[in-house]
Amino acid sequence: MSAAAWLLFRTDEQPHRGDDRGTLQRLLFDEGLPGGVSVARALAALGLDADAVGGEDAPPRGSKDDENCKWCSERGATLVTHDRGKKDKEIVKVLDRHQVGVIIILKDLRTKPPHHLARAILSSEVAMDDHADRKRLRHYLRPGGGLTRKR
Repeated sequence: MSAAAWLLFRTDEQPHRGDDRGTLQRLLFDEGLPGGVSVARALAALGLDADAVGGEDAPPRGSKDDENCKWCSERGATLVTHDRGKKDKEIVKVLDRHQVGVIIILKDLRTKPPHHLARAILSSEVAMDDHADRKRLRHYLRPGGGLTRKR
């Protein structure tokens, strides 16, 4: 059974935060990510640990990269963002300083409706877990699911 199907199968049960297998790692969707809030809410409705900047238990809207990365570090969360640090290297510095993993969303997913981002995240569950076990996650999300280190 695929990760997405398994998660949908479990929607009639209590949230399953903290299970040993089949639980996506905690994610924080950056404020500037189109559809990030709705994807975080959808994942949370499935019982997964997903928050968005500006959400109830997340850093407030307008918070700086340092505050978001500190929040992720304190909670073992991975930052989901479109900021690659190409123009402004600040995000790269704070990710390193706080030892935070990151999943970078490129334009091909940012320009599509939010359900494409949700599907790609859910389809990448196993890859995220595999990379998180080895070292800090720092990958691009593929539109069809899966992760890649290169663009």
